[in-house]
Amino acid sequence: MEKAIVQEVYEISAEYEEKRDPKKLEEFGNMITSLDAGDSIVVAMSFSHMLNLANLAEEVQISRRRRKKVKKGHFADENNATTESNIEETLKKLVFGLKKSPREVFDALKNQTVDLVLTTHPTQSIRRSLHQKHARIRNSV
Repeated sequence: MEKAIVQEVYEISAEYEEKRDPKKLEEFGNMITSLDAGDSIVVAMSFSHMLNLANLAEEVQISRRRRKKVKKGHFADENNATTESNIEETLKKLVFGLKKSPREVFDALKNQTVDLVLTTHPTQSIRRSLHQKHARIRNSV
């Protein structure tokens, strides 16, 4: 029974995602609010697991793309790059080590953007064991 409920909630949410039909959103809301406590927990846990797996798959894909770009001599993702000790050292590495022209470096710096990122409170961080489990899943993907 619980599996059928999770499947139905998933299908309705997928239909709304695809068509953006307000009636589907209302149907989704009605279904969610009509669930009893036990089914609500099962649905929430199921969606949480699906989203975690999707995030892991995305991490693997990003990592693969980054490795390909680095092999081709493109700039690496700064979030995963080793931090240099100062700007002069970084610029030298880009121009002399990675053979980027000063113009490429200038254009890359000129086009940088800063986005606001909202995160969870530090006390809600994921436990180390969960990170280790995700790393094992990522490695097997």
